[in-house]
Amino acid sequence: MIKTHPNRLLFIYFGSGFAALLYQIIWQRWLVFYTGMSTESVSLIVSAFMAGLGLGYLWGGWVADRATQRQNLRYFVLAEVGIGLFALVSKYFIYDYLYQQSGLQTSSLGQTYLVLFGVLLLPTCLMGFSLPVLSKAIVWENVAEQARYIGRLYFINTLGAAFGAWITGVWLVRQLGFEHSVWVGAIVNFACAVGGYWVLNRGQRDNVEGTNPLLGGGAAESRDEGWVQTVNHQRENFTWTPTFIAWAGQYAWSGFAAISLELIWFRVLELMVKSVSVTFAILLGIYLSGLALGTYTGARWRPSVAQAKAWFWWGQAGIYIYTALSFLLLLFGLQHFSFLEIIRAYLERYEPTWSFQSRLVIYGALPLFLLWLPTFLMGVSFSLSQVLVQDSPDEVGRRVGWLQFANIVGSTFGAWTVAFVGFETLGTATTLKVVLLLGGVYLLVLHRAFWQNQWGRVAIALTLVTGLTLLLPSNFRFWRVFNGLKEDSQFFYDEDRTGLSVIKTHQNGSETEGIVFANGLGQSKLPFYTDPVHVALGLIPTVLHPAPKQLAVIGLGSGGTLLGVCGRINEAQRIDCFELMANQGKVLETYAQKADMKVVGALLHHPRIYFHWRDGRYALRSNPQRYDLIEADALRPTSAYAGNLYSKAYFQLLQSRLNAGGFAVSWHATERTRLTMMSVFRYVYGNELILIGTDQPIDFQKSIDQKLSALEQNTLFKAAKIDPVSVVKKELKTFQTYQAGHVSSQPDFNTDLFPKDEFAY
Repeated sequence: MIKTHPNRLLFIYFGSGFAALLYQIIWQRWLVFYTGMSTESVSLIVSAFMAGLGLGYLWGGWVADRATQRQNLRYFVLAEVGIGLFALVSKYFIYDYLYQQSGLQTSSLGQTYLVLFGVLLLPTCLMGFSLPVLSKAIVWENVAEQARYIGRLYFINTLGAAFGAWITGVWLVRQLGFEHSVWVGAIVNFACAVGGYWVLNRGQRDNVEGTNPLLGGGAAESRDEGWVQTVNHQRENFTWTPTFIAWAGQYAWSGFAAISLELIWFRVLELMVKSVSVTFAILLGIYLSGLALGTYTGARWRPSVAQAKAWFWWGQAGIYIYTALSFLLLLFGLQHFSFLEIIRAYLERYEPTWSFQSRLVIYGALPLFLLWLPTFLMGVSFSLSQVLVQDSPDEVGRRVGWLQFANIVGSTFGAWTVAFVGFETLGTATTLKVVLLLGGVYLLVLHRAFWQNQWGRVAIALTLVTGLTLLLPSNFRFWRVFNGLKEDSQFFYDEDRTGLSVIKTHQNGSETEGIVFANGLGQSKLPFYTDPVHVALGLIPTVLHPAPKQLAVIGLGSGGTLLGVCGRINEAQRIDCFELMANQGKVLETYAQKADMKVVGALLHHPRIYFHWRDGRYALRSNPQRYDLIEADALRPTSAYAGNLYSKAYFQLLQSRLNAGGFAVSWHATERTRLTMMSVFRYVYGNELILIGTDQPIDFQKSIDQKLSALEQNTLFKAAKIDPVSVVKKELKTFQTYQAGHVSSQPDFNTDLFPKDEFAY
């Protein structure tokens, strides 16, 4: 009966989901320039995105139940056109106006959220709008078939979203950059609109021939311009039954649990895989693919109501049981199973390794083991819940809208709770325990709503959830094992909403070294004399500048670069150090006290050094303060968001914040980094380690001897057991002038819209 058009609509809706995730990844990247890179700002962006979707679900549900099939399909076409049109101008509005021209100034989180909500409202509302109207674009012969059709729509849209995440993060941005990738999304939206319009016209032709496949049995019909359409005999007022209210609460909890577990999984996995620029897209794609295939599996079933209830309940129980069990097995296996030694060794390692075997295990087997089954069960539960909740053909659209809205509300609450209470106060392991135990309570409440007997299954499930949860280790042991360490004495850590800061100790001959890690990636070493590269990075420009009074350092790490910048601390009036991870100073101080490294404490509490726990680029842009020297600590160019500190716009920002003759300093990460700096500054000097950009030439001989003599008396370097004179002489031997005379552009450099080095272009 309904054989052709549903599949065509499903194919079209795949493209809509693809474009939606493409936009989410890219718009979030652009909006971070406006808000600054922090947990608060990312949470605000994601919350604004979800709020728009939620309102779109409500609006679409209200419209869908009042419209004919033809009208609903037409609304979908218009929505896709609207999203595509916004995408075409999104770069000019979000990046050019909102960020570069600072079009909308804010002074609080609330105001920032309102701006983000306003910016994203139109496209996200249209994205949410599409599901309810497509849910009523085809009317099936009974509500059970209608519910399965909704499950198929959700499946195909989520599968498209998974592919959108993968292709955008791994390939599209790498080849085209952010701006042109958005154009690809717009083309996909317009193609969806054309496809929907074709289905609309095909339906008219089929009606003329008497074979309109858009109609199911039992539909009342009327004629309108040759189109046979369903007349929706609906109630004007939505029916709020106790059962539906209970389901709305269940959807809200599902959203809370899903986003909570997603954040926990992603925090653990990003540390374990040693996150780079493509990590988030890969993990998100795996998460969404499990959700999509589970939804498809559930939509293929034709269970009775009693069977759907039973399988739904066991699916929910399986999510919590497997999540607890998988973490326990992985934690135990990393300590006792020899075949997992490849993972344990990788976790302990300073650098990520990119052999085929390591990629297969770290980016394939590991996230699939943790994510795939529970997300699959989440998808199955969605399809089964549609079978249970869709019992009124007149209210299909509004039921979809209200339930998805409740899910969005729960997700938003979960995201904020986990980030600002869980990670900040409880820690990841304890947060995981709380979510799992709350899941046990939810299972108990859900069972009472479904059955009054068969308590044996409840006892089994709750015992498993509770028992497995209580077996999970403390935060300290949880993170020690996931950092690949076997001994407690080797591990120092501090965790909050901004991330996980770790120091791992090991013996290097007779020397005990501490290696500083941020979210799984090795950054630098302690004591300072074991890592002279970072010290030299900060020291050389300080020596070369004639009179550095106001200095800024972006990034703390081990403090090595900051120590180098302190080479002329007695002449400096102020040193501002910006660090995104607010717990970095805490773990450094804890380690320094244990290792009796007084120089670290001296840096952290020096009266002329001021620490700002925020995004350094954002801080420089939002504050008109000018400096004699601005330096960024060494950052791997392929790390997530690293392109923000190697782009032309970043160097132009530094140029605008420098006093006359001031230095902009960067690690010489790649040749493209040098070319990018050369496109901004008139003079660029450096060697294989360091780049210095300035608008005035440097006199390398002037007062060098006097400066070196002063370095020998620097108490910080004496305490760190570093000979600064030797460091300076060694690096200056290889210094050269890369450019004399201003060059307005170069053929190949990094930009905010195309950070080529970050994506290994």
